Formats: sequence, C-alpha cells, structure tokens
Amino acid sequence: MDQEISIELGSITNLHITETPDDPDKYTLHFHTAGGDKQQCLFSEGGIRLLWHFLTQTLYPRAADSLTSKSATAEQRVTSSTSAIYLVRVADRDGEIEITGASAVGRWRFRVSHDDGHELWTLLEDVLQNVSPPA
Repeated sequence: MDQEISIELGSITNLHITETPDDPDKYTLHFHTAGGDKQQCLFSEGGIRLLWHFLTQTLYPRAADSLTSKSATAEQRVTSSTSAIYLVRVADRDGEIEITGASAVGRWRFRVSHDDGHELWTLLEDVLQNVSPPA
C-alpha cells in the first residue's frame, strides 16, 4: 500500500454493510462522514474478510488467534472491479481505529470510534457468517 491516500474521509459513523446485488463478491460499506454526508466504499470479498481479520486483531487481541484461525483466508488480489477495495490495513491511533483500503485506482482512509469499530465487527460477522464475538 505504497500509493498516497487519494480519499481522506475522516471520522465516519452510522455504518452498515450490504451485498452488491449484481455482484455477490462485492460489499458496500455505507456510512456518514463527520459533516453528515452519506458516503459508501465498495469492497471485494477478500477486502471485507481482511477488514474483519484486522479488526479482530485490533479489538480482541487476546482472542484473535483462535477467532481468525477459524475464518477463511482472504486472497489479496486485484478484483475485476477496479474501484473495489481489496487490500486493507487497520491501526489503533489516538483513541480511534484507522482503516486504510487500497483498490486498483487509489487509497482510502477513514477512522471509527472503538464503539463503531465493535459495531462494524458485528456487521462483518453477520455478512461473513464467521464465529461469535469473544465473551
């Protein structure tokens, strides 16, 4: 992920995920920016799995090994849709979770609160039908 950030979205809220109706291997993350604008990012299935994987490591570090070992490994490859995010990095920065994604056409970065990070993790669980959150 050596490209420069092409879209900086800042802090986002009101997250939800939908499957893309005409392409079951793509998912759309819908959200509101800090200014209240409705936005969305398109993810490949591999990108959404990577997001779940790295969120698990960030939010549940003690349980991450057992949780992520039960999930399918995501492929890191360019998809047929050049705008779909296929590569993801997650970092805990200054009390927020910073998420960076790359597609064939550029990079996106946004941040979520830890509460919204947990909500996003749950949404990803529902979409991917992985394992249950740790107790």
